[in-house]
Amino acid sequence: MKPVARDEQGNGFSLVEVLVAAALSSVVLGSVLLLATGVSRSWRVIALQMQADQDVNAAINRLVFGLPGARGVRCAASATLTPGPAAGDWILSYTPGSATSTLSQISYDAAERRLVFDPGGRLVGREIDYAWAGVDSQSLTVTLRVSRTAGPLHTEAEAATAVVFRNR
Repeated sequence: MKPVARDEQGNGFSLVEVLVAAALSSVVLGSVLLLATGVSRSWRVIALQMQADQDVNAAINRLVFGLPGARGVRCAASATLTPGPAAGDWILSYTPGSATSTLSQISYDAAERRLVFDPGGRLVGREIDYAWAGVDSQSLTVTLRVSRTAGPLHTEAEAATAVVFRNR
């Protein structure tokens, strides 16, 4: 192999200098790629967590405050909780507002993973992996959990609330 020709002033690079520069460039480029991959993964995990948080909080808000034209459980004077037809299912029955109001129900279907408001069959929450409700003479307690998966990424969000019956 011929040595690299240099002009009279010694300009140009030797093979060793070129190899050292290439190795350093590879290390820097590899580090930047690892950093970019890590940031991208973190961004996807945060976006997935935000989606799960938003979904569980929206379901809790709809359950408590209601839907357009349908009053939520915060307007109830009392409520009853009955088991649904399958394991994990439940039906929450309450009368919002005055005694002349119609009976409202929110039912959880564990197999379908959804909360539905009746009358009307309107969706309160979707893809709910876990829903627990407890009722006593003065209050209602509800816990909901959703999980989200995107490829190898998985996250969960859980929210709970307690509603004291005020309209007696």
